Amino acid sequence: MTVQIVFFVGLAVATVGLFVVWPLLRRPAASAIRADYDLRVYRDQLGEVERDRDRGLLTEVQAEAARVEIQRRMLAADSEARAMAAGQAPLPGHKTRRALAALLAVLVPVGTLVMYGVLGTPGMPDFPFEAQQAKRMGLDEAKMAELKRQEQTLAAAADANPQDQKRWLALAEARAALRESAQALIAFDKAVALGPVAADVWASIGEAQVLASDGAVSEQARAAFVNALRLSRDDARSRYYLGLAKVQDGDNRAALAIWRDLSASSPADAPWMGMLRARMGQVARQENLPPMAVTPVHPLDLIDGKATAEVDAGSAMRAEADANRKPGEGFSGDEKQMIGSMVQRLKDRLVSQPDDYNGWMQLGRSLTVMKDPAGAVDAYGKAAALKPTEVEPLFNLATSLIDVAEKTGQDQPDPQFFAVVAKAEALAPDSADVLYLGGLAAAIQGDKALAKSKWTRLLATLPKDGPAYQNLQGQIDSLQ
Repeated sequence: MTVQIVFFVGLAVATVGLFVVWPLLRRPAASAIRADYDLRVYRDQLGEVERDRDRGLLTEVQAEAARVEIQRRMLAADSEARAMAAGQAPLPGHKTRRALAALLAVLVPVGTLVMYGVLGTPGMPDFPFEAQQAKRMGLDEAKMAELKRQEQTLAAAADANPQDQKRWLALAEARAALRESAQALIAFDKAVALGPVAADVWASIGEAQVLASDGAVSEQARAAFVNALRLSRDDARSRYYLGLAKVQDGDNRAALAIWRDLSASSPADAPWMGMLRARMGQVARQENLPPMAVTPVHPLDLIDGKATAEVDAGSAMRAEADANRKPGEGFSGDEKQMIGSMVQRLKDRLVSQPDDYNGWMQLGRSLTVMKDPAGAVDAYGKAAALKPTEVEPLFNLATSLIDVAEKTGQDQPDPQFFAVVAKAEALAPDSADVLYLGGLAAAIQGDKALAKSKWTRLLATLPKDGPAYQNLQGQIDSLQ
C-alpha cells in the first residue's frame, strides 16, 4: 500500500476508535443534574407529608416515619450532588469501563488490519469511476474519454450561447448517451424553455426521467411521453414506457393492451420486439391470461377515454389455438375451461356494470366462438339497446339470430331478425353488411327481386377476383 493509503486508513481507524472508546471514558455530566432534580422532588414530598398529616390522612407516627425515609434519601442525593460538583463521584464499574476502553483501543485497529489482510486485496490496482462507467456501457476507456471530451465541448458551447436551443439539445443527448440522466434533464429543461421540441425529444426527456428515477415511470416522465404521442402517435419508446407505467400502477391488463397495440404496429424485426414479447409474457403470466386475450389499445385512447383495456376471451383463444388444431377439430378441454372461466368473469362484471357497451359486445363475440348463439343474441341485444344508432351490434344480433335458427333446425329465423335488419337499413342503407342482410331477409321472405337488387348493389363494390364476389354471385344465381 502507498503512504497515502496507509495515512488515510490509519486516520479512519483512529477516528472510529475514538468514537468507540470515548463514551466509555467520559464522566456522565448528567448525574449532577439528576441529583439536583431528586432533591427538589424529595422536598415536595416532605411538604405533601405535612399536608396529609394536617388533613388527618396520616397519624403523627406515620408522618414521622415518612419524614425519616424521605430525609434519608435527601441526604444520599445531596452527598452525590456534592461529590459530582467536586469531581469526586465514584463511577459504577469505572475500572471495568477503563479496561474495556483500553482493550477496544487495541482491538479495533489490529482487528481491522487483520481482517483486511485476510479478506481484502491490498495489491489490487485502483479502478477509477470513469473506467467503471465505461465497462457498464460496454465501451473502452478511450471511447469513454472521447465522449467525455465531446460533452465538455458541448457544455461550453451551450453556456456561451444560452439562447441556442440546438446546442442545449445536443448537450442533453450527449449527457443521456453517457447515462448522466440528471444532468441531461437540466439541459433538456433549458431547451424546452426556448421553444417547442419534436416528439423524439419529448420521448428522450421521458426516458431520462425514468433512468433518473431508477426505472420508475414518474409523473413527469408520463407527461413527457404523452407530449411525444400528441405529436407522433407512432413513437415506440413512449408507448412502451406508458405500458410500463400501467404495470407500476397494478393495471396489467392496460399494460398488455398498450403493448399489444405497439407489437401489432411494429416491424417483426424491430430491435425492441424481443424485449417487448418477454415483458408481455411476464405480465400475462401474472394476470393469468394469454396476451392475445387482451384487445390492443393505443395509450392515448386510454388516456382520452376513447377505449378501455378489455378481454376478448373467445377470439383470443381461437386465434391462439388455430395454429395447432387439425382441420375441423374443436377446442380442447383445457381451452374450453379457460374460455369458460374468462366468459364467466365477464358475465359477473356485467351484472354490476350493465351499461358497459364494449363488455356486452365482447361477451357476444365470446359466446359466438363458444357456439352459444342464444347467449350471443342476448348480449348483442343489450349492446344494441345501449347504442341504438350503432350498426355493428345490430348486424351481429341479426347473424346470431340466424345461427340460432340453424342450430335449432328452424326454416326461418325468429321474426326479431327482420325487425333488426329493418333498423340497420334505416341507419346505414348503403353499408356492405346491411346490404347483405337486407338481401338475405328479402330472400327468406320470398322477395327474390328485392334480394337480387340489394345483392347486385353489393356485388358492384367487391373485387371481381375475390372469393366474396364469387360466393355472392353464386347466391344471386341461386335466386333464379
